[in-house]
Amino acid sequence: MSTSTLGRFVTAGMCGVIALVAAPAHARQGSQSAMQSSFGFYWAVTGPREPEIDLSSTPMKRSDYVMLYEHDFGLFPRVYNDRYENGSIPQRVNMPAHLAKVRQDIARKIPDPNFSGFVSIDCEYGGGWPWWEKMQWNTGLVAECIRYTKERHPSLSGAALQAKAAEEYEEGLRQLLVATINACKAERPKAKWGYNGTTHHDQRVVREKFQPIYDAVTAFFPVIYANAYSVADDKSPGKDQAQINKYKYRIGLHMAYAREIAGNRPVIGLIWIRYHNVNPTYGFQPVNNLDLDAMLIDPAILGANGVVFWDYVGDTQTYNVYRNYVATKVAPRIQAVLAMFEPQRATTSNNSSSSGQQSTGQSSSNSSNPPSSSSEPPPSESAPANVYGQAHVDAINAAMGSRKGRPKFDPMADVDLNNKVQRRDRDLVLANWGEPVVPPGTKLEFPKKGKSGKKK
Repeated sequence: MSTSTLGRFVTAGMCGVIALVAAPAHARQGSQSAMQSSFGFYWAVTGPREPEIDLSSTPMKRSDYVMLYEHDFGLFPRVYNDRYENGSIPQRVNMPAHLAKVRQDIARKIPDPNFSGFVSIDCEYGGGWPWWEKMQWNTGLVAECIRYTKERHPSLSGAALQAKAAEEYEEGLRQLLVATINACKAERPKAKWGYNGTTHHDQRVVREKFQPIYDAVTAFFPVIYANAYSVADDKSPGKDQAQINKYKYRIGLHMAYAREIAGNRPVIGLIWIRYHNVNPTYGFQPVNNLDLDAMLIDPAILGANGVVFWDYVGDTQTYNVYRNYVATKVAPRIQAVLAMFEPQRATTSNNSSSSGQQSTGQSSSNSSNPPSSSSEPPPSESAPANVYGQAHVDAINAAMGSRKGRPKFDPMADVDLNNKVQRRDRDLVLANWGEPVVPPGTKLEFPKKGKSGKKK
């Protein structure tokens, strides 16, 4: 795909959360500080047929990113498919045995003591989130937690029992995840460690539950899978389709929260080139051009340090899908994105990424190494003040939490004219990215097209 075609896609999505404003030239200018140190494209696809996939036409290597899974790393407790493993819940974990196994597995899976790439840990069925209300889907885990608490506090019942079970589960999982990361950092101190999906924007309302984990990790991996099949703004979406703006808006929420809490630590968006299996019609099918472009472009605009492709290629059918999709879709689009943001890298091939190369956990000095990031967005000068863009995000970040009359208050940041600067102001700017600034004294609203109009 040509850069002009990609530019037209981006421009068409301006009503979404993050689109390039007006033209590729502004795209390069508006995201220069995020991209200048090299936006990384990483590969964490596994499976017996994965080594046969040719990555030589992309900048991705198999040696600078490692993904570890709870079923094959340490002794993570979990409840999965009616199996109760390693104590089943965090409260019962044998911490010394778990950490000893973690150290053994690191030596086995990442043999290079100087590995300086990314390592993300996937935890789902033993918890993943220290947020009781969000773990109710795992009924086996919930039942075990209640049974554990009842054994320790037999006088409790009803709501009191539920509340105590939630407290013990959340504290147990926090201790488990923090202790695990600390052990990992001690074994491979140069690596960038984190957990998959622990920066979902929903967590903002209970940030204190996650803060010890945020403080312990050295990288963040927000999950930005596509759940619904997107269509262009001028097309009528079908029953199980979604307009591209809705997906872009969701990416924006996740990435903005991750960037906010990461400070100077790297943020890597976790992407899947197939639709999530929650979609009954398109589940497991390759994502279309609109959604692939959103996955590759939007994280860069929001200040991420890269994206990582994830999947499991275990059979011939999946292998054929990946072989063709990487060659005809992923590689050309990565080159087009680089041509827009980093032209000096656009024609560089990754010759060492041969089809048979396995991820060995060896450190790599290729151009996809994580850049140093900043907790601050790109400079305000990078976006014109007559359209909503980075200048407004900068102003809102600087004045966040302030009220009219306070020293930090900035009228430019109070886009909803309620005399205080809140997260809603930033959401409004993101939703109106690239749109002309409304006249003074006019309250900014969420766009009607492709938005529900509800306050976020």
